[in-house]
Amino acid sequence: MRSDRIFLRNLAKVAVDEFSSLLRENPILLPDRLRLVLVDGSLLDVRYPTRTKYSFHWQRKDRSVRINTAEHHPDLSTFPRHIHLDERTVVPDNLTKLESLPEQNLRAVLLWIKQELARES
Repeated sequence: MRSDRIFLRNLAKVAVDEFSSLLRENPILLPDRLRLVLVDGSLLDVRYPTRTKYSFHWQRKDRSVRINTAEHHPDLSTFPRHIHLDERTVVPDNLTKLESLPEQNLRAVLLWIKQELARES
């Protein structure tokens, strides 16, 4: 079994065990990513091909937020980590860390999403 599949299975377990109140349904393990359907109907797609390359794509009804390590914003203080708040706005990623375990980064992202949803309600 490839290591990215192991990461994704572990991440699915973290989501269910620690963030079940944030999930609308059980995690979906797709060939290249983990999909979480959240309580508001939004989707969080998690890709983790290696420990230091990952992306979190939160797709909402009216916008998306992407957190990733693609090396295309070298001017940011957290390079290669960055957050696309929308199509034009890219900011440093102070949520995830390259040296963190995948489970820790997922926790950080899900806590942030939980706070965002609470702030909006």
